[in-house]
Amino acid sequence: MLAFPGFFLSELGEPFLKCFYSAVILDSAGVGLLVTDIDGVVSGFVVGTLHSNGFYKKIIKKNWFTLIWSAMPKLLLRPRRILKIFRSLKSSANTELPNTACLLSICVNPNVAGKGIGKVLLSAFEEQLLNCGKNYVFLTTDANNNDSVNQFYLRNDFTLRSSFEQRAGRVMNVYVKELR
Repeated sequence: MLAFPGFFLSELGEPFLKCFYSAVILDSAGVGLLVTDIDGVVSGFVVGTLHSNGFYKKIIKKNWFTLIWSAMPKLLLRPRRILKIFRSLKSSANTELPNTACLLSICVNPNVAGKGIGKVLLSAFEEQLLNCGKNYVFLTTDANNNDSVNQFYLRNDFTLRSSFEQRAGRVMNVYVKELR
């Protein structure tokens, strides 16, 4: 909630985020890592999937009731969000690379930003992917008004592969990295 204020998933509320991220990491293709401080406060996390094709649809199909229920207070306030969920599922990036994993989200608590936590999480995530036999990882992120994030991926050896328009003029960058 702190790291992504105003983003669509954050707008669905904390109960929804807990349910969604739990579904991702409990899935057999899900990968998730967490960093906490000495007091147990979350400093950051990273989640992804070993198999990106149809992953979101599978998560929603398996967990639709709990996902909808957890988001219900926010959905009742703005029912159009339901349509937005389904539209988002139709938009996806195609990497056309064999044996490709997907980085879904990397998040660092803004209170500890700039301390290298994102880089540590990314490195550990990539190591997990290598241990699972993955050759490539890809991700999508906003192209516009997102310079620090785009620079982060470029500094960490990702290559901008393509861009696409998701909806209402929102341009997304697709980054790819060969794992070694």
